[in-house]
Amino acid sequence: MPSAPVGNLSGLTPQNQDVFCSINHLPKELLIEIFLTVYDCAGDDGWDMLLPEVTISHVSKLWHLRYNQSAIYLERSKEAPLQILIDFKADEGAAETSDVIESLNTLDAIMTQIIPHISHWYGLHIIVSDYSMAHRAFIRMGACISAPMLEMLQIANYPRKGVGENERQEFRRHDFILFHGHAPKLSTSTFGCHAKDVRPSFKDFARILCNSPELERLSLCKSGPADLWFSGHGVHPAIPLPSLRELEFVYSKSMHMNHLIERLALPNLASLSIRAVTKYHDASGTALLETLTRPSPATGRSVLSKLRELKLTAVECSEPAVVAGMFAELTELRSLSLHQIIFMPWENVLIAQWESIARSNEVPLLPRLEMLTTTCLSGEFARKLIKARKATRTPFKKVFISRPSDFTKKDKQWIQDHVDTFGYYRGSYGEVIMETEGVNGMIS
Repeated sequence: MPSAPVGNLSGLTPQNQDVFCSINHLPKELLIEIFLTVYDCAGDDGWDMLLPEVTISHVSKLWHLRYNQSAIYLERSKEAPLQILIDFKADEGAAETSDVIESLNTLDAIMTQIIPHISHWYGLHIIVSDYSMAHRAFIRMGACISAPMLEMLQIANYPRKGVGENERQEFRRHDFILFHGHAPKLSTSTFGCHAKDVRPSFKDFARILCNSPELERLSLCKSGPADLWFSGHGVHPAIPLPSLRELEFVYSKSMHMNHLIERLALPNLASLSIRAVTKYHDASGTALLETLTRPSPATGRSVLSKLRELKLTAVECSEPAVVAGMFAELTELRSLSLHQIIFMPWENVLIAQWESIARSNEVPLLPRLEMLTTTCLSGEFARKLIKARKATRTPFKKVFISRPSDFTKKDKQWIQDHVDTFGYYRGSYGEVIMETEGVNGMIS
């Protein structure tokens, strides 16, 4: 269909032209999203010869706003909760001095931009690859009087190879107190990838936790207090954490976790996730399980007693009695995940106890368990485990197993007939992609 004549537009003023230009009436945020979408797809459309941000910015001057989008969002946020991510994680290899200086200047500019809005920060996530940047961020946050609405805090440093000793010494020289110790609503805290010589002392670590009375989730990835190795029992009082519900250790040594857990009072912990770094036949895994099972002097009961979810990865213990003692404490557990457990005879312990009380009125180990996720379980042992559990009149509801080589179609069909939900899973620790019959889902 031919288009209708539009007449002579040469006499229109800029104000009149704005009426006919729809792009001038779109919200700034939508324009930014369009710009970013075009930018992300630029490599697929043969735009290599000309930068796409230059090309598309010629369409409308409003697309120049892409370079100031953070300022726009902050301006429009008013008092709405802010979720802020500052990611300077770099590739492997030593950085050029000029690159570090440029990154420091950029970080300074970002902090200058967001600090005036600290009264409504909800989440702050800072990821860097250089101690000088962590140092600068800590100084800026230490100068802030408080973060009254902050609920989520993640600080991670992934240092590149060849980090200078001068940078580490400068970082160690300061005792940082973020927000003057005032973040009363902090409920989620993540410390990630801190070298031993730049970790906080136990005293500072305790102060951070005690100044967070609403802390519900704590994650330590290659991090934690630095002086646990040198402090004997009773040197440090237990840190009371009555509000903590979820505790996670990632890539931590069993001995380090053991010493730290002994110094935490966790009366209401509901979820514990441990990914250990251990050597085969490492006795520290046994010591860790014994500590988890032993009643805490601060609470009078074990860390395991109220858990509803437990994930263990690469925690080794070859002593059946210790494993049975751990299971005996998990009376409230609903979900159990065991990964890369090679020398722990956990399935034998459970099968033996469940078969011994079959069709009796005795209470089985893990009486409330509903969901099992595991690796290294053959088709034969999977059947025996599910059959023994069902004989106690408390059958599994959900079972997920990494796809073993010896699993047959008959194994799969048998298991599907005896549990409500069965599937294989694949993926990395922390994100497990489930493959069930007709259903694909994701759990963490």
